[in-house]
Amino acid sequence: MSGGGGGGGGSVEPNRGTAVQVQSFWQEFRWQNCGLQHSNPKDFARSQWQREDKCRWYLIYRWLLALFFNTGVVTCIAKYFWRGRWFLYLTNWAFLLCGFTSAFGAVIVSLFQRSPEKLVTRTGLLKIYWASYWTNLVVANVVGLVYWSCIYPRDRSLANITRVDNAYNLWTHALPSLIFGLDLMLVAFPARLMHFIYPLSLALAYASFTYIYYISGGLDPRGRHYLYNIMDWERPRLALLSTTLISMLFVVCSTLQFGMYRIRRYLAFKITKLE
Repeated sequence: MSGGGGGGGGSVEPNRGTAVQVQSFWQEFRWQNCGLQHSNPKDFARSQWQREDKCRWYLIYRWLLALFFNTGVVTCIAKYFWRGRWFLYLTNWAFLLCGFTSAFGAVIVSLFQRSPEKLVTRTGLLKIYWASYWTNLVVANVVGLVYWSCIYPRDRSLANITRVDNAYNLWTHALPSLIFGLDLMLVAFPARLMHFIYPLSLALAYASFTYIYYISGGLDPRGRHYLYNIMDWERPRLALLSTTLISMLFVVCSTLQFGMYRIRRYLAFKITKLE
């Protein structure tokens, strides 16, 4: 993954022994930053805080993360399949993405520790991982915010046949944003302000799906013509307003997570200078 992303006017910050070009805030708005180019592919297989290229503990951590989320995905589908309707909800799309991204990250680190030179040449894999990681991070935040502010506690009624137990409720609506928010402070690869386009694309794809499902006569497990109250296409103004507001929330959350990345880089720079 060579070239792109950098540019004059940025600062060079050490990344535990490597020099990384960090762009200024205004440079982040260049259209090239919508892409997935990064000058140091090794960053996708390392922690910001490790000293050596390879770290056994980081590898173990990534596999434990993958095991945790994929256990949740598999058992949740097995328990709440609802004749395939489990796949209708954005929460579950996001949870699937948690499992995919965490497993993908573990594979990337494993490939690097086994054969670093081969991973460096697999730019396609690294681009898919980068896009899925950022999408997963932002979607997890939005799902949590929308759920706890607009849906909870109405869905906790015992009369709700799509109600999941408390453990899965936290597993799908709280832990992803918390854990991947912390994980952002551990990984070494950069964030790009313009990468909001990837989670936003998923949001618009889901909104389109709910509309297609509605006009096709699809019903939720409770026999309703909508999947979420705020996405009821029999009230198109409400559905369009919800889509617009949630899309804006995706951009805001992406920007805030970019801010967390910049804090991580600042802390790494200061700690490295002290050492």
